[in-house]
Amino acid sequence: MQALIRDNFRCVVTGAVDFSSTHHPNTQLKAELSALGQNYDILHTEVAHIFPSSTNKHISSEDNPPEYAANVWAFINRLADHKISEELDGFKIHCLENILTLAVHVHALFDSLALWFEELNMQHTYRVCGSTASVCKFPSTVTFKTNDPLHFPLPRPLYPAFHATCCKVIWDSGAAE
Repeated sequence: MQALIRDNFRCVVTGAVDFSSTHHPNTQLKAELSALGQNYDILHTEVAHIFPSSTNKHISSEDNPPEYAANVWAFINRLADHKISEELDGFKIHCLENILTLAVHVHALFDSLALWFEELNMQHTYRVCGSTASVCKFPSTVTFKTNDPLHFPLPRPLYPAFHATCCKVIWDSGAAE
């Protein structure tokens, strides 16, 4: 719910209004929708983790011993040159700095590494990137915004940057095909 509030009850990529939020809109959203008339899209949205919550749980099994999770985080920390594992340890993986509100179809592309964000020169402004087919109908840039950075912080720029790096490696290596 906090990500929806921060992201103004919209998908941060498409700008579409969250379907559930239109049924019980708060005062501000009601006024915005009224001003727009019928000129807005409504889609189902979801919370999207930049680093998936599965990074912290249920990784170990017979095929993946417990040290596998530690190795995954060690790889991430080393590649990012930062201790991301400490920032997102346990329940902290669900912090607002690691979450975006995305329409269901956008979330699927993001999770499958077919969509990513490359930061531009303006803070929290990103180029929407991915396979041509996956991003052709999306805006070319997005700016993440918040009205209350203290209580509703934006995603930490390092996290989308790391996600973008992983996506580019997958696509450049041909592994995405």
